[in-house]
Amino acid sequence: MVWRSIVVRSLLAFYYGHIFAFCSLTDIQGCGLRYRTDSHRPTISHGHVSRPSDFPWHVAIYKQTNSTEPPEYICGGSIIYHKLILSAAHCVYDEDTKGISNATFTVITGKFNRSWEYHDSIEQRFKVVKIKIPEAYKGFIQRYSDDIAVLSLNETIKFSSVVLPICISWDSEIEVKDLSDVTVVGWGFTEDGTLSNELLTTQLKYFNFTTCSNRFMNAGFSQYVTDDKFCAGLENGTSVEQGDSGGGLIIPKNSINNDLRYYIVGIVSTKDLGTNIATFTNINKLRPWLNQTVLSFIEEGYCPPLISNSVELTQCNFNGTEVDCKKPTMPGTKAKLQCKNSFHGEFPYPLYTDTECQKNLTWSPLMDSCLECGRRYKFNNYEPLITYKERKVSEFPWHVGIYKKNEEGIKFACGGTIIHPKVILIAAVCAYLHGPERTSNPKDFFVVAGKYERKWTIKANFEQRFQVSSIMVHRIYATDRTKNEADIAMLVLNDTIKTSSYIMPACIDWSNKQKLLDKPYVAGLIAGWGITEDGVISNVLRSTEVLMINRTRCSLRSLEIVLTPDKWCIISEDGSGVSLGDVGGIVFPKFEEDIGKLTYYLSGILSNSVSKDTNSVTDVLYYENWIKQIFMYILNSVKRTK
Repeated sequence: MVWRSIVVRSLLAFYYGHIFAFCSLTDIQGCGLRYRTDSHRPTISHGHVSRPSDFPWHVAIYKQTNSTEPPEYICGGSIIYHKLILSAAHCVYDEDTKGISNATFTVITGKFNRSWEYHDSIEQRFKVVKIKIPEAYKGFIQRYSDDIAVLSLNETIKFSSVVLPICISWDSEIEVKDLSDVTVVGWGFTEDGTLSNELLTTQLKYFNFTTCSNRFMNAGFSQYVTDDKFCAGLENGTSVEQGDSGGGLIIPKNSINNDLRYYIVGIVSTKDLGTNIATFTNINKLRPWLNQTVLSFIEEGYCPPLISNSVELTQCNFNGTEVDCKKPTMPGTKAKLQCKNSFHGEFPYPLYTDTECQKNLTWSPLMDSCLECGRRYKFNNYEPLITYKERKVSEFPWHVGIYKKNEEGIKFACGGTIIHPKVILIAAVCAYLHGPERTSNPKDFFVVAGKYERKWTIKANFEQRFQVSSIMVHRIYATDRTKNEADIAMLVLNDTIKTSSYIMPACIDWSNKQKLLDKPYVAGLIAGWGITEDGVISNVLRSTEVLMINRTRCSLRSLEIVLTPDKWCIISEDGSGVSLGDVGGIVFPKFEEDIGKLTYYLSGILSNSVSKDTNSVTDVLYYENWIKQIFMYILNSVKRTK
């Protein structure tokens, strides 16, 4: 179909990771795989004839408006689930009625020859029973913005080596580099001006929205490059053509198991007749709509993805085959349930809970609860206008005071960070003892949560005090030999902290979503009872902003700076500095969209001074395995005592 010098067509781009698990009862494992069944590949100008097994997710869509005439091929599409097809909205939209066409639509999978009359031996034919397009889609008058559609079939597709779904990445964007090669497939017009009877494929160059806007804008075409589009084409004449609409633009990507899988990233939408450039609907831009639409189509017989602010499923497998936890799964699928990074489990620390998709289509058992972490609740408006600001306890609810008993009584030793209701993370220097023992006597140490005034003798009503039952210093730490490498330790308390809005753990970004070390400078916060700008030890909790610098940039600041592999640096541009009283955790904020809250993640532990205004910091994620091993030790210890 041609409208005002625009050939409309579509290759739907989809990202698969958040919604569906392809738990087929056949031997086919996963999506986006290509099984080669022959070596015959004749070449035609500007494109190649594909093999039946090359694009097992591609389907043909036919439209019938009159029962006396055979259905007519109109568009391509992509299998995304057992009964769902992804295509373009313009393929099923009626420009006259301004709504979905009331024609009869048929989908054929495993199709190689375009002709309706020709029956491929592997094809399956289905009636379309329901179609959904975005409410915002209005076709030509809205410049084909939101050009995407999901079609539901009357029966379930039988997957095989030549009929498989395409992959979609729901939980993260797959970056497509500008000018990189992308693949399209369809039964469009060839360079001879005839509609191809055989499924064709070719590679095009990808142009992002900005590049497309700058390089290929003529007066007639520019209005159709809406902000939900990208472009693709080649200057030698290769492009998508009428008849390619609805097919997918795909890219290869290695999976966790190093299998090469194909992901759909765009849908053909429009083409400029004056050039070889076409626009594609960008799936990333329409992900919220697609997410909601696909979930609304989920059929009975599957456990839905677990949607929760606090917990998530991991390591899902069905009959020994790994499946995607963010997609509907069949009864019998086993998984591990754990708290998300922005939450913590109740004591004893549940690293995970084994769970299973039950016959009643629910996940069981579930965790009792997950605790909030990393939230700051400001109950006061008082904020003294000094560089190193006083803070109320509620603003750093994860910060604790560590105290040590000696001949003079119980004295402040350092700061620490709650990472679990029974575990405190500190710098090893705070508890290290030279000699064969390596650690001080745990009974000499005390932890105070909810501490605002530094002195041990001053006790607030909301404080909670604990004795340390054990100290875990990393085995390679030794101040005189390792230049403060592995300056990390954990204190296990004799009782469990009662969490509240002013006493709670900091979060830890176990999945490294923030990628702090990839950035040159990142602003963070550190709290403590260190030396103030007046040169005196503070009696009340204070905080200051610091800038994180990665290892490379830090080493370039001065020749005297020598860092061990587990370190990065912080600087304080305002000159407030840090001191031993501030030895504790450094947190960095991140806005969590799924819960709508600013969350603070513990990323480092202040270690030592490496120059006048620079301090080294122990990277928490560097010791992820060690920290989790300690958690398992604590959990097993509790089980043995029960």
